[in-house]
Formats: sequence, structure tokens, C-alpha cells
Amino acid sequence: MLTGDEAHTNYQGRLSENFIAKIKESYQLEPGKIVLIIKYGGVKFLLDRMDLEVIFAEIDAMPMRQNEMVH
Repeated sequence: MLTGDEAHTNYQGRLSENFIAKIKESYQLEPGKIVLIIKYGGVKFLLDRMDLEVIFAEIDAMPMRQNEMVH
């Protein structure tokens, strides 16, 4: 989630200001939108509010996650 010039994410590292600006430019998100960006830069979905149940269900349905859960 982007608020101003700050990104709220599960990524543990530091996101550069340039990366955040690119995300804003590339996806043209409206304020308050939650976006799930997949590994290769595509948008999986947009939400109007934080709904962890929906987000985790979507992630768990992804092929890479299914593979992780089997092994």
C-alpha cells in the first residue's frame, strides 16, 4: 500500500524512492487502493480495503505457492 512517498509491504528490505516512484507511475493507483503485484510485475488484483483473508487465499491459489505447500 502506498501512502504519500511511503510503501507498506511485506518485503523486509528497503525500497528505494526511485522504485516507489516507478510503482506510482506504472500503476497509477488511486489513494487507499491495495494492490498485489506478482513476481514479474503484473497486477494480480486491486482491493479497496485491506482484506487479509482474500489476499492470502489469492496467494495460496498461485502455482508457485501451491508448489511450496506440497514440498
